Amino acid sequence: MGNTSSHKQHQSLEYDQNKAVDVIIRDDHLLSPHSDADDHSSLTPVALRRQHMEEVTANRPIPSEESFQCAEITWAILSENRDGLGTEVFVRMFESYPDLKSAFGPLRHMNKKDAGYEDVLRAHGIRVLSIVEQVLSKRHNMEEVLSILHDLGRKHLTFSAKVEYIDIVSQMFLFAIESALKEKWNNSTEKSWGEIIRFVTYVMKETMVL
Repeated sequence: MGNTSSHKQHQSLEYDQNKAVDVIIRDDHLLSPHSDADDHSSLTPVALRRQHMEEVTANRPIPSEESFQCAEITWAILSENRDGLGTEVFVRMFESYPDLKSAFGPLRHMNKKDAGYEDVLRAHGIRVLSIVEQVLSKRHNMEEVLSILHDLGRKHLTFSAKVEYIDIVSQMFLFAIESALKEKWNNSTEKSWGEIIRFVTYVMKETMVL
């Protein structure tokens, strides 16, 4: 897919409010408490932070069991070509956001023609798919899932990753899933994967903004 057609496809998905893709974009209650300003005046910084954490947890978007089941069914199809799917996530991302490549260590000084470039892309992609696979397989142990995602969020902080990078990777993941599932991508799979990916990104970002 060329850059122009890819960009148009991304725009049509990103700005259609009926698309599940949109639900991953920006979770405002992660950024600041929602209580009235007057309520904050009597709170210490520690109490305010605790209140914010409680609000964030209360608003955590846990996917429905139906969405988990639907995602698991389609995951069996997607995992047949996990190398290709993982690579496509980052190919799409760097086509749409070329400046973002500088945020990915080994890729910072590489281009498409360099030996090993695709291997690095594939390795990044496989790590993303591995996290999704763990979320699906361990969903009945939500505490473990939360721990995995919180650890991942903390690791991204050590790489100086910005919160918005998580949103962008998530968008590209959904676009790649849509392309891979072809006729099996419908309203149900879109809603299900939208819920799963929003949950993953939200929980990761909890440790990045708190």
